[in-house]
Amino acid sequence: MIHGRPIHVFHPTDFSNGDEAAFCHALSVVTHAQGHLSLLHIKDPDSRVDWSDFPSVRSTLLRWNRISDSCSVEEFDALGVRVHKVLKSAHHVVKAVTDYLAEHLPDLLVLSTHRRHGVERFTHPSLSEAVARAVATPTLFVPRDVAGFVHAADGRMELRSVLIPVDLDPHPRVAIHETLELLRILAPPRLRLVFLHVGPSADIPAMVEPELQAGWTREVRVRLGPVVETILATAEEMHADLIAMGTRRHHGLGAPFLGSTTEQVLHGAFCPLLSVPHG
Repeated sequence: MIHGRPIHVFHPTDFSNGDEAAFCHALSVVTHAQGHLSLLHIKDPDSRVDWSDFPSVRSTLLRWNRISDSCSVEEFDALGVRVHKVLKSAHHVVKAVTDYLAEHLPDLLVLSTHRRHGVERFTHPSLSEAVARAVATPTLFVPRDVAGFVHAADGRMELRSVLIPVDLDPHPRVAIHETLELLRILAPPRLRLVFLHVGPSADIPAMVEPELQAGWTREVRVRLGPVVETILATAEEMHADLIAMGTRRHHGLGAPFLGSTTEQVLHGAFCPLLSVPHG
């Protein structure tokens, strides 16, 4: 995720109230990392959109008590946060977003998504999932009907437990590395990492012992049962604040979304999900 430079977080926004949680998660990551936040809105060529419609970084940081009411340009610059707002006209939203991603290569994509079920998933396909399908960028999905681990009202972060399902395919090495990179940026004082393998214990993939910060713990759980249901049940049981999953990447806009396991977990989870493409 980080390659010897400040982290670049990219968040496409649709200006709706349901997008606020995803925006707050993107801004929280950037403020912790002193990085760069790109906000993109794709508008219909015939619609009228004003720059003031973008979510306000300044007013949000003021609400979070990160800056003062009389914050000067110098004081804001001292935060180390850089914000870039982009407004584009296009008929094809997904292509416009993926073209921007291909050109700018952010480290993390933060997307708001609907948790649709049953036939609704096919009659109202998710633009967020279509974007994630086409790129190789680690993606933090924040469902619209959950608050997530960043409180919009005051910026307080409650990230205490993370569930990381592991299997042989894809190997979890990349997902574990990228997840720990993000967690080190957010630096929660206390954190429980649970590695879950659903299947026979003989099939647990070999994993390098992760280097943990003070106050962090890890455990490995092995359970039998239907994969998706077991992951979701474990997440609920441990009150997971984040699920992080490695996913086998499928190339192209017409490919299946990330893998059926990730898709089903995303639609059933009551917390944000970090998807890390592999391959």
